[in-house]
Amino acid sequence: MATVKLLILVFFVAASAASYSSSSECDFSGLDLDGGVEYILSTFPRNFTLSEETFRPIFKGLEVGAVIVAGMNRIKRYGALKPFCVGSQRFLEVDFINNAEVAFYVPWRTCSGNEGKVMMHAEFSRFTVIFRVDRGGFAEKFVLRYEGDTVPVNTHNVHLIIEGAGQVDCVFTDLNLDAALTSVITELSKYERFIQADVRSYRGLLYIECCNVTGLGNLRQYGQLLPYCVNGTRKLQVDLVNHGDPIEVIMNWTTYTEIEGTLVLGAQLSRFTLQFEVVERPSGNSIVLRLEDPVVPVATEMTYAVVGNVGEIARAATAFWSDLLPSVTERAWKYYFFEHLRWAIDRAERDLFNPLVLETTKTTNTA
Repeated sequence: MATVKLLILVFFVAASAASYSSSSECDFSGLDLDGGVEYILSTFPRNFTLSEETFRPIFKGLEVGAVIVAGMNRIKRYGALKPFCVGSQRFLEVDFINNAEVAFYVPWRTCSGNEGKVMMHAEFSRFTVIFRVDRGGFAEKFVLRYEGDTVPVNTHNVHLIIEGAGQVDCVFTDLNLDAALTSVITELSKYERFIQADVRSYRGLLYIECCNVTGLGNLRQYGQLLPYCVNGTRKLQVDLVNHGDPIEVIMNWTTYTEIEGTLVLGAQLSRFTLQFEVVERPSGNSIVLRLEDPVVPVATEMTYAVVGNVGEIARAATAFWSDLLPSVTERAWKYYFFEHLRWAIDRAERDLFNPLVLETTKTTNTA
């Protein structure tokens, strides 16, 4: 919420200083409202400082500078414009979005000479702004004036990153994080099938063999990489999302009467967060990524269940209950998919990175 409030404050300052001119009481005919909004957005600077003050003390030994906003020029309009009137006064309601492109920076320094910055950004934010549509401007057409209050609609995944903090060994310079992550993602498509099947019995009447997973090759990085440190240990946070085809978990089932079939649990869209420990190889020219628990689901949408080798009535009933109780289908899909994903990433790490390095890292961390 603090991120949205800061963004709203900056929007107020910028919009108040930028009016667009392009009359009748409550009549919007002939007014280029789209052009007016786009013009105001075009006046937003790339970087914006909230105040002109220099460093100020927070407590003894620590000072912070002015808040700097980066990426204001990346704010975009969202959806249709909504002109309306209150009495004879014309207004315009507009929604704007920020797709992880606006960030707030606060520089800091200590009396011992350490310095750095605190960065805060949201992966997505949406907010509503009201403009007053007044007469004026060129040819007495109209002027858009910021009316307020700006209303936040939603905000997702706010990140706070502290850079500096005097950690000498916590640097990522010359570490090719993108290449290491890309190699792991690419390797996952090799592990869409378990080598050893997991067979589960249900009261001796039904046996389910788990699992094959399709769609791992469609996983893509979503948003920026977030390198950070915890007590001098380098870590990497990244979100992945499936692009294109759904991700499906496929299970084989057999009844006690030896009737066989398949059960497919699928998700059209899945986004989740991974945390890796970043370990530099002894040679110093490459890195090892090691997955850390937990894998955190962010969004899972449009899940479904399909039973194969059964009658039309059974298939229709499965589809009906899948739509009626989507949370049950989603819970089952998450359980099996994320279990398989951890297994696949572990195998990919062992294939890509020297097993000796991985084992040495685990031993060192537990020592």
